[in-house]
Amino acid sequence: MKVTIVIKTLNEELNIEKCLKSVISELKTIEGGEIILVDSLSEDKTIEISRKYPIKIIQLEDKKDRTCSVGPYLGYINSKYNFIYIIDGDMIFKKGFLKKACEIISNEKIAAVGGLMDEPFSGNLISKKYQEKKQKTGEVDYLDGGGLYRKKIIDEIGFLTNPYLYGNEESDIGFRIRQKGYKIIRIPDIAFVHIRDKKSSLNE
Repeated sequence: MKVTIVIKTLNEELNIEKCLKSVISELKTIEGGEIILVDSLSEDKTIEISRKYPIKIIQLEDKKDRTCSVGPYLGYINSKYNFIYIIDGDMIFKKGFLKKACEIISNEKIAAVGGLMDEPFSGNLISKKYQEKKQKTGEVDYLDGGGLYRKKIIDEIGFLTNPYLYGNEESDIGFRIRQKGYKIIRIPDIAFVHIRDKKSSLNE
């Protein structure tokens, strides 16, 4: 099984190197794959740093096209493998998770597999909110925070994410998947560490 890993970025110079190293390491635990970084016209050194790695980089042409959904959409239409994992540029894969997710999604009735998010407390209210939120495991309606998708099923439902949506793209994907009778699973394993900005205006 080979996987296309799609990384969404916007001004992630502080985190992107850690993210890329973790993604490259995880691909080595399976048969390999490709990495597609979709950047929403970062104004820092995100792209400069990313060019040091053997990945494909796609950038938007206009800032007005920035949405939460455009990264997964562009990654999906440019992917060449049968499975796609969506991750943000401020996420670091937990070692061994990708291999476990690949084993579970081998069941053809399962369209997507995700895991839990580890979000170390950074001192801001967004981080606190995520820490307090209990993520449901087992069969779920959708995957927030990325996950592994079976491309054949995504082709069947039409597209991965609607590039014009400014939010709730995961629940939209989940609704379309479940309408076709397929399952979405979240396993009780940490999928990634999510790094949030300690300088957020929501600091307490």
